[in-house]
Amino acid sequence: MLCATLALQAVQAANVVPNPDFDSDISGWTAGPGITWDGSDGSPGLGSLRISTAGNNATFSTCMVISAPQKIDLSANIRLRWGRQAGFQGIAYNDTNCSGYIAAFVTTLPPFWEFPEGWAQLSAAGVMLPDGTQSVVLAFIVLPNDSLSADASVDHVFFGPTADGEIFRNSFEL
Repeated sequence: MLCATLALQAVQAANVVPNPDFDSDISGWTAGPGITWDGSDGSPGLGSLRISTAGNNATFSTCMVISAPQKIDLSANIRLRWGRQAGFQGIAYNDTNCSGYIAAFVTTLPPFWEFPEGWAQLSAAGVMLPDGTQSVVLAFIVLPNDSLSADASVDHVFFGPTADGEIFRNSFEL
């Protein structure tokens, strides 16, 4: 499994993800092996986080503090070049350093989602954070194909307060 982990900041009225569009780099995040900045691809503009692996996991993370649990929206634009499926998972922690696990609060990794050519938006709206949440991590997940390779990009990551809603996926061409 290939995983890019994005941790999120205190829930406020706006997007709280640091450097959500990766316009010029991946600053603000700690990148593991297989994670690079791609200045030639992105959505809505050029610049994205690229995840490439040949059977190894890759991580991309930062832990951020949540001021008070509430309903949130989260989304990301995803481009799957190689791999079986892609999605993200939100994980809640009961401390401010993402070590006291509470629960996974949302997963958008349905069985074998087929992605179109180009970029797709994957999102969840109206998700309630578990009681006691003090920090949150959002993990971007790509499952390798049968030859154990995966190549995907993520861009335009959003995390913030919400109204009620459902998990959905919108596809679009650039």
